[in-house]
Amino acid sequence: MKINCDASLRNEYPYAGFGCLIRDSNRVWIKGCLGTIHSSSVLRAELFDSLDAFLAAQPRANIRHSPDADLGNKIHEALTWNWNAQVVLIQRTANTAADFLVRYAVERNIAHMELLRPLNNMQTVLSCNSSSFSMRT
Repeated sequence: MKINCDASLRNEYPYAGFGCLIRDSNRVWIKGCLGTIHSSSVLRAELFDSLDAFLAAQPRANIRHSPDADLGNKIHEALTWNWNAQVVLIQRTANTAADFLVRYAVERNIAHMELLRPLNNMQTVLSCNSSSFSMRT
């Protein structure tokens, strides 16, 4: 499973945006999420997005979170689960799909949205990230 997260803060908006997508080892879409939080810290948005992605990847998780939650403790709790993970920093040019979700959320001021399939206008962006992208039906 691959979790791809991104967050950004743009001066023209009073909130930060986040987006994540989860794909299996064959790069097939599993799910995604996007949204905004009222924060002037891109780090806080990145941490919130990471926690949101962890929770989406682990559906049995019993952690409730909100933008006002103690993110550090919630992330610490999520990391105590039985994970086999490798964290990799990727450059923005390789992160276009998650960046697309962030922009979509920010431009529409979407608080939070779970995505069981990619947005309709996302297929081109996904194919740029991977020529082998496919969607689970």
